[in-house]
Parts: sequence; structure tokens; C-alpha cells
Amino acid sequence: GGVSNRPELNSVDLTFQPDGGLPMVLRDEDSRTAVDGGWKQINTLGTYKIRSGARFSLVQRKPIAGGITSSTEAVDHVSTLAFSAALSTFETEEEGVNVWHLSKHTDYEMERQTDKIVSEVYLTRMLFTKTVLQPLTNDLFTTVFASGRSGLTPAGVKYLFDFLDQQAFENGIDDPEVVHTWKNNSVPLRFWVNIIKNPDFVFDIHKSTTVDACLSVIAQMFMDSCGSTKIRYSKDTPTTKLLYAKEVQQYREAVERYYNDVQAMPSILEGHMKDMLIQASTVHRGNSFQVESALYDIFYYAVRHSEAVSNALKEDNQRALLKTFEDLLYMMEKGYEEHTTSV
Repeated sequence: GGVSNRPELNSVDLTFQPDGGLPMVLRDEDSRTAVDGGWKQINTLGTYKIRSGARFSLVQRKPIAGGITSSTEAVDHVSTLAFSAALSTFETEEEGVNVWHLSKHTDYEMERQTDKIVSEVYLTRMLFTKTVLQPLTNDLFTTVFASGRSGLTPAGVKYLFDFLDQQAFENGIDDPEVVHTWKNNSVPLRFWVNIIKNPDFVFDIHKSTTVDACLSVIAQMFMDSCGSTKIRYSKDTPTTKLLYAKEVQQYREAVERYYNDVQAMPSILEGHMKDMLIQASTVHRGNSFQVESALYDIFYYAVRHSEAVSNALKEDNQRALLKTFEDLLYMMEKGYEEHTTSV
């Protein structure tokens, strides 16, 4: 199941399953909690003397008297803070008591070590993370931009790209960067960047702040790779942008090959495109899509721009398409009037 099916934090307990013994519920704070000179340490595995290879399980938290289901609700905020920042210390609701988890630092020590942590930990960790993710990043580009040669490019993308090429030809646009930008803005930067930056739009997952920051770097690199103008790096260029400076040029070549491969594919006949749209509409019929709302938006757009669209089709001598457009307007207007009358 996805993140939406996960139990709430306060509804479960983490239990230790010792060999031959009864399960033990692990708490952030209990009678074993160490307190020394105004410092209280959040319990660790060492507190319970748990060794490597131990078995744990999540169990449903049992209610106690009065319908209360948690005996640790008072320290849940401590758990959240302690696990999100192991190097930090903070005061609890108990006045004058500082809580720490794995490391304890005074304010002076924290200030003195801040620059050192950033330079020695952050940058090193960033490079290590990039190395770990690089095979996945390569797979991402292979999946998105290799379909031109494999013949897996969706018919709708081929049809759209051919339309953009035709518009450039008919309007005398010779600059290849213009058409390249059109194609970028129609599919990769409009669709894929949104998925990369917001996977939770598609998948039932939790996107933490850390993951969001990493995905922002990947999304920025994806956008740079789709561009055609030369990127100029300087001492003021963000480190996250410099991280993929070498790979961007390779990915740009892959994007250019993709557009050329799609252009070389056989054209999509208009009849085939209509059949594909009808099939896609049938597949999603009855789902949560609001068909009536979509039709209304299309109808509103078509009516508002009907004169401009009709004139453009006449100038291009697109008589069949003009007839289809006029019939569409008539059917939608008639259906709208019947719907209004019945209501």
C-alpha cells in the first residue's frame, strides 16, 4: 500500500521481540531515560541493550483507561525533533531541561562547528548522493528520450511534433532553436519536469523536504538538458547547478537525437489519431474524470475563438477540418441548449 494507507504515528508501538521472552515496547522516554545535569537523552537501542540482528515489529497501540490510546503522547514532539536533527539540542516543555539524542553540543560548540559541517559534510554528502543516484538518472533519460529509436513514442507526441514542424515551415521559421523550444515546452518541460519534481502527484508516496530538495536538483538538470543555448558557469553559479555540468552536455545530445528520431518516424494519419483518442476516451469513461466539465471548457474556448479558427482554416484551405470544426460547434451548442432546457 501507499503512504495514505500507513498507520498514524500515535496508533502503533515499536516492539522488540527477544528470543524466548515477552515483547517489549520501546519508548522515547521511560524509567531508563538518562538524565544528567539538566540534559535528558532520548532512548536509543543502547538504552535497551539491543544488539544487531534483533527482531522488531509494529503493533497496534492498545487503549488504556478513559479511551486514551497513547502513554507517550507527551513526548511525541521530542521524537520528531530528535530524529530529524541528530546534531541539535533543544529544550522540552520541562523548564531548563535540554533533550539530546545521538550527540550533545553546547551553543558555543554548535556555532564553532557550523562552517566545518557545511564544507566537510554537506558538499561531500552531495557528491556521494549524486554518485548513488547517477544510474537512476541515466535510466530516467533513457526512458524519456530513447523511445524515438525504439518506436515507443506515443502517437499523440509524434502528431504534435509534426504539427509544430509544419507550422514552422508554413510560417517561414528557419531557426531550429525555435522549433526545439516549442517541443521542449509542449512535452518535456510541461509534463516530465512536473512528474520529476512532484512524484506525489502520480504515486501514493510521501515527499519529504530532503527528497524535495534532491528532486529540485534533478528537475533543474532536466531543464538545462532540454535547452540549446550555452550555459555559462561562474563562481556565483549554485553548487547544485554545477553538480551536473558535465552530464548536461551528454543529455543534450540525447534530447537532440530524440527529436530527430521522432521526426524521422512515419507520419500519423488523422484517422488513426481520431481512433486513438476515441479509444483513450473509452478507457477512462466512468472514472473520476469530469467529462462534462472538460467538454464545457472546450466548448467555451471554441466559441470564444471560433472566428479566428475558422478564418485560419480558410486561409490554409483546410476545408475538411473547417467542416469538422463547424459541425463540432453545432453539436456542442445544440447539446448545451438541450441540457439547459432540461434543467
